[in-house]
Amino acid sequence: MFERNSNQSWLYGTPPGDINFKGALKSATVEELQEVLAALPEAGNKTKIAAIQREIRKKTGKK
Repeated sequence: MFERNSNQSWLYGTPPGDINFKGALKSATVEELQEVLAALPEAGNKTKIAAIQREIRKKTGKK
């Protein structure tokens, strides 16, 4: 789905508490975050979705 070892692949396939997820979250662009958000199924990913949405808000300056 996403290129191996890209920010998107780490965000999509890694649990939100993992250090690799957190690193990818910080270094991902808003566009990468939005791509992952669109690809994630809602079921079972509420924490991950919330973290990604929070990071998008931080990076765009929106509340």
